[in-house]
Amino acid sequence: MVNGYQRTVADHDLARVRVDLDRSFPGEVGMRSVMTGSSTLGVGDFGPLLPVDLPSHRTEYYSAGPGIESAGQFSGSSPDGAASADSTPEYPVAYQPGVTYHERWNAGVFAPSLPTRTALGMSAGITRTGDQLQVDVPLYGDGAGRPGDTSGSTSAATLYRDGTQIASADGNRGLALPMPDGNGSYRLELHAERGAPFVLSTTTDIAWTFGSAPTNGPTALPLWTVRFSPSLDDDDSAPAGRVVAVPVAAIPQAGAPVGKLTKLTVEASVDDGATWKAVRVSNGAALVPDPGGSGFVSLRATAADSRGNTVTLTVIHAYGYGRAA
Repeated sequence: MVNGYQRTVADHDLARVRVDLDRSFPGEVGMRSVMTGSSTLGVGDFGPLLPVDLPSHRTEYYSAGPGIESAGQFSGSSPDGAASADSTPEYPVAYQPGVTYHERWNAGVFAPSLPTRTALGMSAGITRTGDQLQVDVPLYGDGAGRPGDTSGSTSAATLYRDGTQIASADGNRGLALPMPDGNGSYRLELHAERGAPFVLSTTTDIAWTFGSAPTNGPTALPLWTVRFSPSLDDDDSAPAGRVVAVPVAAIPQAGAPVGKLTKLTVEASVDDGATWKAVRVSNGAALVPDPGGSGFVSLRATAADSRGNTVTLTVIHAYGYGRAA
């Protein structure tokens, strides 16, 4: 180990990050790590997971400057450790010295995420190589867009061509599904469920339709995801007695030849998806009325582009209301 190195730093040499850590289910135990390293030297980027109170608010200080990048990590688990959920930024952050940032972690809506940059991040996304479809999709990214996964959840992928099922597999990470030779119209579905202690995103379904032909190398398919980012309280619950403006955005997979977004609609349900009601989308937000009482709001969004690619995302128990979460 290096010995004798000393450095004195002042506040203006560091980045200041105010961090809000939410509690997404009753009794959740939180763990937090901070990692900083030099991208130019290829050193650092490690740090232990340490316990944190949930919910809580803290201030973290990061080394900053040319070539310095940092990443936080969050893990929430049940008191017995049997179930856990993790989230990590897709890519490290280059914080600037003397600047104050604000970040919120473990806040819904928890939903699937695809890469937003062409460089490989926390997942490879959905690509095609020759006659094979590769699926690597974190299913529980948070409302800020950080990829996330959950232990103890069940998931499955199903692929259709021209309306006929051609492949299926359990899981959502590192899958390889065969695709017939030639052009075709495809539908890919991912389904996931997670039970207690989780009370949010208990059932998640996402379905994409797209056209595809064999490729010579790994090619990102023209797919979109939908992100909901409501402003919730520390327990991921909406305030009672008011319309909740839920920011919603359709986000294309990095490097994918998508068209221009032509449609983005949102529906809400307060009976776990038994019935749905369309809600108005205005200025990038879905305006969800307060149902009264307490319970959970489920959300369903559909987006389409000018090239005929579509995505439908359904999240049962997207967030609580009346402090039900």
